[in-house]
Amino acid sequence: MDGDTAADARARARPLAAAQRLRGAAAPGAPPPAPPPPEYRQDQYTGQGQYGRPYPTQERYPEPYPPRNQLQRRPPEQPPHDPRAAARPDDRRDERTRDERESRKPYGWYRIISLLVLVALLGFANIAPLLAVAVTLGGVLVLRMADKAAKGMEGRQTRRGPRTGDAVAAAFRTPLHLPGALTMTLLLSALSLFAGVVLLAVLIFADPGMAASRAIAWSAMLVIALMSLAPGSGASRRQLARVWGALMPRAEAALIGALIIGIFAAVLVGLSRQQPPDTTPLDGMSQNLESLRSDVHDLVSGVPFF
Repeated sequence: MDGDTAADARARARPLAAAQRLRGAAAPGAPPPAPPPPEYRQDQYTGQGQYGRPYPTQERYPEPYPPRNQLQRRPPEQPPHDPRAAARPDDRRDERTRDERESRKPYGWYRIISLLVLVALLGFANIAPLLAVAVTLGGVLVLRMADKAAKGMEGRQTRRGPRTGDAVAAAFRTPLHLPGALTMTLLLSALSLFAGVVLLAVLIFADPGMAASRAIAWSAMLVIALMSLAPGSGASRRQLARVWGALMPRAEAALIGALIIGIFAAVLVGLSRQQPPDTTPLDGMSQNLESLRSDVHDLVSGVPFF
C-alpha cells in the first residue's frame, strides 16, 4: 500500500512539474534595468541653456498694489531748476572772468574819488550856491535812472548769462526809468530843501553879522550833503562807483583820477574863499533876504522884553 501511494504521488507530481515548466516558458522576461539618473549640470541652475545661451527673461508685471505691511514711499523731489547750472561752459567761463575782474577793481579808491567830487561840489556851492544845487539834483536824477537800468541788466545776465550788447541795451533803457527816478529824487530833494531853508532862517536871524549870500551858501552845502549822503542816496553812490569802475578799472588809473579830481576840488575851494557867493540865476536874492532880516529885526525890537 505504501509503495502504491508513493508511485501515485510521483505520477501526480509529473503533470504538475510539466505545467510549471510551461508557465515558466510562457511568462515574460524580467523588465530591463531602469536608466541611471541624469547627471547634475551646473548650467541648469545658472540660467544657461544649451550651448551656453541664457534663457530669455520673463517679464514681470508690476503689482497693482503694494504689500499690506510695506509703506508706500513718495518719489524723491526734484531740485528746483537753476538756469545758471544749465549754462554753457563758455557762459560760466565768461561769468567767472567777469567776477574776477570785478573783485580786482579798487573800490576803496572809488570811495575816495566820490568824496573828492563831493568836496568839489561843496566848494562850488560856496561860489554859486543855486547852480551847485541844480547840478547836484540833475546828477542824482541821472545816476538814479542809470542805477535802475544797471540793476535790470544784472538781473538779465544772472538769468541768461552775459552778452556783448548788454551795456548798450542798458544805456538805451535808461530813459524808461525816468518816472520812478524822478519821483524818488523829488521826495529826497524836498526833504533836503526843507532842511536847507530851516538852516537859512536860523543863520539869517540868529547871526545878524553874517551876510545873506553866505547863509545861502551854507544852506546849499547842507542840501548837497543830504542829497549825497542821506538815507535813500545809495542808488546814486552805487551807480557812481560803476562809472568809476568803467573809466578806471585798475588801481593805477584810479590813483591818477583821484589826483586830478583832488586838484580840481582844491582849486574850487580856494576860489570860494576869495569872493562872496553869487546867487545866480536869482540875482538880488541876497539883497531881498537882507531887507527881510532888517524888517524882522525892527519888528522884534519894538516888542517889549526883546
